[in-house]
Amino acid sequence: MTSPPGQQNGWTYWRWYISATAIALLISIPLIVLMAILFSPLIAFLWNSLMPSLFGLKQINWTQAIGLFVLARLLLSTK
Repeated sequence: MTSPPGQQNGWTYWRWYISATAIALLISIPLIVLMAILFSPLIAFLWNSLMPSLFGLKQINWTQAIGLFVLARLLLSTK
């Protein structure tokens, strides 16, 4: 694209920063959605095989597993 931000100043730097942030969002959001779709059957299987017998909790379906994945991602994210 352009040179790194250390070699720029003023508006040129911000234009570079905004475009880099937009590219990162365009890549990361579909990646998170894809990961949620791929990992939710595994999460549902593990939950349904362990939690009802260990703690007496209800079984969950596929969409609830996606919600559980997103919630865990938000709460346990390191950044």
